Amino acid sequence: MGLTRVVLSMLMIIGAWKARAWDAGTVKRVWTTGEVIFSSPAIGADGTLYTGCNDGKLYAFNPNGTTVFAVTTESDIQASPAVGADGTIYAPSCDGRLYAFSPAGVRLRTWTTGAAIFASPAIASNGVIYVGSSDGNMYAFNPDGTTLHVWTAGGAINSSPAIGSNGTIYAGCSDGKLYAFDPGGTIQRTWTTAGVMAGSPAIGSDGTIFIGSNDGHLYAFNPDGTTRHVWALAGNVQSSPAIASNDVVYVGSNNGKLYAFNPDGTTGHVWTMGGYIQSSPAIGSRGNIYIGSSNGKLYSFNPNGTTNTIWTTGGAIYASPSIGTDGTIYVGSLDHQFYALQGTGETLGDTPWPKFRYDLRNSGFLAASTNPTPIPTVELQPNATGDFNGDGQADPAVYTNQTWYIWFAADGYARSGPYTLASAMDGLPVPADFDGDGLADPAVYANGQWAVWFSAGGYALGGPYALEPETSGTPIPADFDGDRLADPAVYHAGDWYVWLSSAGYARSGPHPFQRQTTGLPCPADFDGDRRADPVEYASGQWSVWFSGNGYGEGGPYAFMVDATDEPLRGDFDGDGLADPAVFQPATDALFIWKSGNSYQQAGPYVLP
Repeated sequence: MGLTRVVLSMLMIIGAWKARAWDAGTVKRVWTTGEVIFSSPAIGADGTLYTGCNDGKLYAFNPNGTTVFAVTTESDIQASPAVGADGTIYAPSCDGRLYAFSPAGVRLRTWTTGAAIFASPAIASNGVIYVGSSDGNMYAFNPDGTTLHVWTAGGAINSSPAIGSNGTIYAGCSDGKLYAFDPGGTIQRTWTTAGVMAGSPAIGSDGTIFIGSNDGHLYAFNPDGTTRHVWALAGNVQSSPAIASNDVVYVGSNNGKLYAFNPDGTTGHVWTMGGYIQSSPAIGSRGNIYIGSSNGKLYSFNPNGTTNTIWTTGGAIYASPSIGTDGTIYVGSLDHQFYALQGTGETLGDTPWPKFRYDLRNSGFLAASTNPTPIPTVELQPNATGDFNGDGQADPAVYTNQTWYIWFAADGYARSGPYTLASAMDGLPVPADFDGDGLADPAVYANGQWAVWFSAGGYALGGPYALEPETSGTPIPADFDGDRLADPAVYHAGDWYVWLSSAGYARSGPHPFQRQTTGLPCPADFDGDRRADPVEYASGQWSVWFSGNGYGEGGPYAFMVDATDEPLRGDFDGDGLADPAVFQPATDALFIWKSGNSYQQAGPYVLP
């Protein structure tokens, strides 16, 4: 009934299982601003997120969901901020000024140009800030507030500059030319295209400059002034290119497609998204490509040409995504929201030019090398629970970079780990007792497939198992049929789908259990009948559909500390009943309302 049953059952049906083409991404949290967001986020060394907004404000958000500040300029901020090495945030505004703010939101100084600024600044190693203006000039500003140089081009410079390893500054212009500005104050050379150049250049490891034009082409220019390649895209190119570790260049087009171009000048894969693509791609550490569309979706594509994940927002996405050090994907939308999206287990790639503005700080400087290597510490929040040691109590856990850390309840929530369980696939943690031995099995879910390290088999890897027909949504495995084996399950748009182990993993559903569209699924056995109950958590309210009462709805029950709470599920006191629990990322604190103590609040338990 344990490991043998699970493996044999899955082997009997695995031939009929097929992976669905793509997975629906999960929204972790949302911040609301006062207007549409065209600005792409910059991320400070401490993880603070900075984005501009058309309400004229620069916003600073904590990854835990709180707002650090919202400071005002005199007009829209459509361009993207950049963060200096000292933490100063530089924000260009359509009022024609470049603003400098401290990490606390204090205005330090401003520089004035002759017209609106739609370009994002670049920051050199000596701290000089370069930014173009629609007045037709490129400016070099010293961090002390003085002006170093002003170059005059033949049209508006709405292209965000990129700085090569030798200090040369490259930017496109509305006159159809790419300019190379010498840091000494002269114009080195220009390259000519047949259309406006509004996108930002990307610079390859050999110095090649890649930039798109509204003439429908992507250009590869050599630093000596010659042209290496020209690719036709059949649509305006306002997206800025990104360069993968194998030197493949990715760029979007206003024809609704993402293109991959090979170093030899040939065209690789082409993905069709629909809408207009002005968002620029970001490349993850496993090579996946992330990019938004005006259709309101953010896409993750596999470099082999397939689609991994699609996240949906409430408005067009013209901003470019960034990938935090914990794998969270951040992007703004025209629905006035700034999104934190659950990633797929990878961080920003270590490539020649992995994203818009090159690095997390948006420095635009090739030699900056400021993309931090993520350190697998458990400053990350718990993202899973399970009874990993068989003592009947749920243990919080975190899974990151194919490594698990566990806070065992029996040890007073002391941290244990790291436990490295590697596989060819990575994804969201979904630990559960799949083999029926009373121990939670580490497991991950990605792109419609499940990989399980069976505790009864010495944590040997099983899978990946694909379920047919797969349903997009959030993975929520639990023992829904009471046979002591966890059942794979997903939640999608208010509907629950379960592949019951007692029925040979045949799919059951859809089962509609939903109170609020913003609710999070948290199935667990709250009535003690040994079957998981569908549960929804929304804004501190818990709604339960009790399996022991014919799935009649109970609640909502209020168990919360404040608005930053993130729900965890499990039997934390070992009495056979699931207990409501929340984790607060800002303080690393776990709070539990234990059923064995009349649901009185226990905690905080600090999870270091």
